[in-house]
This record gives sequence, C-alpha cells and structure tokens, in this order.
Amino acid sequence: MNKINELKSIDLSEQIESAKEIMKAFFGSYKTQNSWKIRLLDSYVVFCFIVFVVTFAYVILNGLYPMNAILASLICSLGSIILTGIIFFIRF
Repeated sequence: MNKINELKSIDLSEQIESAKEIMKAFFGSYKTQNSWKIRLLDSYVVFCFIVFVVTFAYVILNGLYPMNAILASLICSLGSIILTGIIFFIRF
C-alpha cells in the first residue's frame, strides 16, 4: 500500500514538472513569435474574461439584486471579448 502511494506521488511530481516545462516553452515561443499588438489584444481578452468570471461568481453567490448593473457587466465583458476576436481576425 505504501509503495502505491510513493508511485502516485512520483508520477504526480513528474507530471507537474513536465507541465511546467511545457508552459515555459509555450510562453517563450509565444513571446518571440507574436508582436506586441497581438499580446496586447490577448491580455485585454484575458482581462475581460476575468471580469466576466468574477461577475458571474458574484451572481451565483449573492443573487441578481442590482440586475441592470450585473447584466451590463456580463454583456459588456462578453461583447468586448467577441469584438476583440473579430478585430483580431480582420486585422491580423
């Protein structure tokens, strides 16, 4: 039973290390192959997605009390993501 736990922990730690190496290689190639304009658009999309997730979590935890503000936040963040995607595909 103890050997099984040791094997699981070794496999998990090796998988975490390999995932870290993959992420380092991905972000390294992402920085070198993409221009600053694309990185700026990507960071804006990530920011809008984070705003969407935080607003949705607020709705789940607290309800829909200021419904107009919540709907505006959800629609604006989702619309910004969509419009940025359209700009990305048209321009680049």
